[in-house]
Amino acid sequence: MEHIIDIVSSIPSRFGNALKTGDLFFFPSTIEKHVEQEIQYEIRLCPALQHKPVLPTPHFSDDLIDTELTHESPNGKKFDPFQPPYNKNLHVGDLRDEISGEEFAILLNKYSVVPLHFLLVTKEFKSQASPLMPPELVQTYTLLLSARKIGKKLFAFYNCGDNSGASQPHKHIQFIPVEDDGPPIERLARQARLEFPDRPFSLEKLSYASHSYRFPTNLEAYPREGLEELLANAFLQLLDLAISTIRHEPDYPAGTPSYNVIMTLEHLHIIPRRLENYVLEDTGDKLNINALGFAGMLLVKSSEELAAVKREGVAKILRGVGLASSLSSSSSPLRMALQGSPPIVLTHWTASKVVARGLGPPPSVLASEKALLGGKKAKTPIIAGSICGGLVFIAWLIGFGIYFRKRYNRKQRNRAIAAGNAAPREKDLELAKEKIVIPPDPAILLGQRKPGDIAFPERENAKGHHHLPWSHHDVAPVTSEDSSQLPASSSSLRGPPTSLSKESPPKKSALETKESSIEDEMDVPATL
Repeated sequence: MEHIIDIVSSIPSRFGNALKTGDLFFFPSTIEKHVEQEIQYEIRLCPALQHKPVLPTPHFSDDLIDTELTHESPNGKKFDPFQPPYNKNLHVGDLRDEISGEEFAILLNKYSVVPLHFLLVTKEFKSQASPLMPPELVQTYTLLLSARKIGKKLFAFYNCGDNSGASQPHKHIQFIPVEDDGPPIERLARQARLEFPDRPFSLEKLSYASHSYRFPTNLEAYPREGLEELLANAFLQLLDLAISTIRHEPDYPAGTPSYNVIMTLEHLHIIPRRLENYVLEDTGDKLNINALGFAGMLLVKSSEELAAVKREGVAKILRGVGLASSLSSSSSPLRMALQGSPPIVLTHWTASKVVARGLGPPPSVLASEKALLGGKKAKTPIIAGSICGGLVFIAWLIGFGIYFRKRYNRKQRNRAIAAGNAAPREKDLELAKEKIVIPPDPAILLGQRKPGDIAFPERENAKGHHHLPWSHHDVAPVTSEDSSQLPASSSSLRGPPTSLSKESPPKKSALETKESSIEDEMDVPATL
């Protein structure tokens, strides 16, 4: 596996090479700044996208297998562009998580509107409808950090679910370069003054539900395990808030919850989604909105669309595909409770459940929130906005718990061994061994002598004496192939013994005979 900084450093040259070879398509664009309610958005105009091949909308499901792929190739066969083997001009490098062992590929985006747009893709097929797991969060943050170390600034985004704006069902996280002050949502989050910096918060100026978490300023100095724990807990808290928001959406579509994830080196954001597309009232055109839109960066294909977006209003468009926020008021009881209560802390993990402290507000707070919403009840009695959504969330918690439980057990065992309170397991110390079977003497098998007999006295080796082929004076070494052809036991092959000597040797005891028998099998270490 390549070093992560080397991979990030090579992206500009690899991007240019893929562009020259025709393996990558770049669509030039212009950016127009647009200010609404003191928020500066970026609207990118790219007319060339009108000629980009249109792929059918993929179907997302948690039980997708790698045979359910995205679109057809020119020969009519379906294929997954994120499945190995990769296009060598789009494949930048590979990464491996040091704790879980999960492997990832870094690929250039085949259709790029923004230069140096690349993807972090799971090598093993995983559904784009599944939440981000701890190794994926760590690799995402590490890529952002590595880019900053070489003087580049990136941000990452992930589109999860049917209505998130994702274009491929194979799990992938996207990265694009950004200006020094970050995307618009990051500039807005940076202005927030937090009473409790280690709690989730919402941005009151936004017209839609958006849940954010501010990272500690020294996060890059965290050890690998500490980084994973913080990112996973932050993601879990935001996901819980997003699903809580979905619970109170009266017209939320059936199916698994959809949401967008945005990560920078300073914040993590999760935005719950209701619809994938927004239909402009003036023109009837459909705008596909993904995580970039909620980062404050919209994409249009024509000047007419650009003008229509400005007339409609970016805030209205984002609210149309997002959800109303019940946390927008600074006096929201739920928001105050979340900021004033302990954060979610995973205490222990098992294969069947995750036990946590501080998971969600108390019932009294939920009652206050209900009153704040005008007495509107949640449309579903479970944690998610639908039965499928609840099952997805529970499945993620179970997988999350299993992962950390295994890691916790491994750490506890290693600590006990180091302290002398436990002995290493036999399988940890056992050397690789191979079983070598020493074949029995053929002379014994053919009944020409007994075990313990002197094979050939000196006089029998005299000139002219018949020399048997198995004499120990010039016996050829027996190979493993030869030995495999010989019986493991000689009891069934023994016939009447024929003495090869006129003088019988002194008889040995049964113990000596057993020790001298060459029919025994030995376990010999593989290093011999």
